[in-house]
Amino acid sequence: MYKMPTEIEEIFDSHRQLEEGNRELAENVQYWIGMTQVNKVWDRVRARPNKYRSSRVGVCIVDTGYDLNHEDLPKDAVSAGSSFGSALSDGDGHGTHCSGVIGAIGGNSKGISGVNPDGQVKFRISKALNNEGMGTASSVIKGIDDCMNSGAKVMSMSLGGGPNADLMDGMFDEAYDRGMMIYGASGNLGIRTDDYPASYPHVISIGAVDRSGRRADFSNWSEQLELLAPGKSITSTYPGNRYATLSGTSMATPIVAGIAAMIWSYFPQCSNQQIRNVLLSSAKTLTDNPNVDCNQRTGWGMVQALDAFDLLEEYGCAAGGQNYNPPRNGGVGGCNQPLADISSLVPLSQQVQPPPINIEQSNFGCKRLMLKIMTDSYAYENSWVFNQMKNGNTRVELGKGPPGEGNYADLTEYNGAAHSGCLEAGTYEFIFKGEKILLNSYMLLPLTLIYL
Repeated sequence: MYKMPTEIEEIFDSHRQLEEGNRELAENVQYWIGMTQVNKVWDRVRARPNKYRSSRVGVCIVDTGYDLNHEDLPKDAVSAGSSFGSALSDGDGHGTHCSGVIGAIGGNSKGISGVNPDGQVKFRISKALNNEGMGTASSVIKGIDDCMNSGAKVMSMSLGGGPNADLMDGMFDEAYDRGMMIYGASGNLGIRTDDYPASYPHVISIGAVDRSGRRADFSNWSEQLELLAPGKSITSTYPGNRYATLSGTSMATPIVAGIAAMIWSYFPQCSNQQIRNVLLSSAKTLTDNPNVDCNQRTGWGMVQALDAFDLLEEYGCAAGGQNYNPPRNGGVGGCNQPLADISSLVPLSQQVQPPPINIEQSNFGCKRLMLKIMTDSYAYENSWVFNQMKNGNTRVELGKGPPGEGNYADLTEYNGAAHSGCLEAGTYEFIFKGEKILLNSYMLLPLTLIYL
């Protein structure tokens, strides 16, 4: 029997105060936002919006559901599947709480801000636990399968108590090969134990720290533990326009899942393995031995969002190490997870860029721009335009998609040229879902742009 391992401290209505004193419930910024550097990433990207542009990342939450009518939760870009009635209602509250941690709306003067307050995520809600917070092996397996088929890139599972099952282990292998990052709560008994699904090698096991940054007494530990995040007294959304303060590894898990989605939204070219490893490499080490970065009690340490962001900005995806073929070979878990040797990497700013090539004097032949687009479950969002730039800002459209008046199909791969014929020397722009890339003709040898 699967269940959500959570301790409830308080449930209160939206008009109640979040803290003692005169501060009313109005966009409360909680202590864990600073502890994990989430606010510093917000500051970085909001200060330079033209430089840092995010692309929405799908996050699938396997839990008790989602209160779609809550004042502080997104209404758009939310889809659902369920084993127990409507997934867009939540008779327990646990799933709604985890959802708010990941993506409660910011800037609305209500409640709290989640890790992704500006709509960087699109939710897939997979209701695998009933209104008592309980589920079966079959309901959890159905929920995992729903996540895999939804096109989501991140899966968050604040549940545990099941056995080590080959079937479920194989599903996570497949999900990892598809490019998903999967997070699971390590459990709340405060002992050394393998709790599943968190202890599968392709599930990233998350423990909890308290307000002081020490491993919480209730947080389980094992060889598979990878990261810690605040899990004590976490306030978030609760059904009926209420808010609840809960404690547990259940709360730490969506914090890390939300941070992973946020970081990935700004570096979508990186793989799941690379984002996973960057979060480990940049974690704040909590071991007692200064010469040891990781142990079974604290994993690689407490997640640090800005430090991960900085590593990717400085070194690119190489900061996350190599990609394995198949990807499952790189998912080991715990302290044995293969990380990059950051000291051996050359910053992107110091890497030698190739000089421009005069197309008329080159021997590369026909220059073309090829596209590879793998759609998710929101294929209707995908559109592009390919223009040639002439006389400064004059644009000549060479191609666009999808063709005609239709949309791309969900979960489908498209390959082909962005234009017909060969390209002459000059400058071009490619715009995908509003994101603009400027291309010089020397880059097209041919060049393939891949969007997943």
